[in-house]
Amino acid sequence: MNRPSGLTAAGCVLFSLATAPAGLARPLPQVRPAADLSASTRPDGFTFTPAPSYRGDVPRLEKLLGAPLGARFTEHRDLVATVRAIAKASDRVRVVDYGVTSEGRPLLLCFVSSPANLARIDAIARGLRDLSDARIVPDEAAARARIAEQVPVVWLSYNVHGNEPSSSEAALAVLYHLAAAQDDATTRLLDDVLVVIDPCLNPDGRDRYVHWYQSVVGATPDPEPASREHDEPPPGGR
Repeated sequence: MNRPSGLTAAGCVLFSLATAPAGLARPLPQVRPAADLSASTRPDGFTFTPAPSYRGDVPRLEKLLGAPLGARFTEHRDLVATVRAIAKASDRVRVVDYGVTSEGRPLLLCFVSSPANLARIDAIARGLRDLSDARIVPDEAAARARIAEQVPVVWLSYNVHGNEPSSSEAALAVLYHLAAAQDDATTRLLDDVLVVIDPCLNPDGRDRYVHWYQSVVGATPDPEPASREHDEPPPGGR
């Protein structure tokens, strides 16, 4: 049973980085102000520490969404608009449309890295393809040499199940942090790695669930499993 609840922006990042992209496993007992990016700690000890500052030229999520991240579920059209706005403002992000759903919603990939890596993204892709070509990489020694030169790719995909919508909120938090954080750790990360973010694998299922949920949720989300907002009608989000 899916049990959505309000999420803090920091909680979205924690959830994304510490687990596979999916819905919350259990309800949160209360909704905290979602605009707060202060350091948060999960029970398992994982800690997310925000950057000391964020670039002023990249619009903040609460401005783009019209509400603090996690205050409500984001409809897919607003998610797309937010992703495109961040990409337009940040030289660390490039967005590619890779398809359209059966209901006409766009499918997006966000490539996030240093401007230098994004400028040679085609060469990075060729390097990955070469690793699978025995004519180019004939033995283990050649493979090790190629891998040492290759920029690693980290692939993050979210919201494969329509009724696990908190994951796409996490995608927005991760994208904003990587696009706008002003700290040495993020700079080093983006120099060394190409991050690919698919913010929503299942836009049609997500919107179906979000529209239903918004029609039954009260002014304050109810963590009680027997409440109406946790009793999703057929066909279900899977």
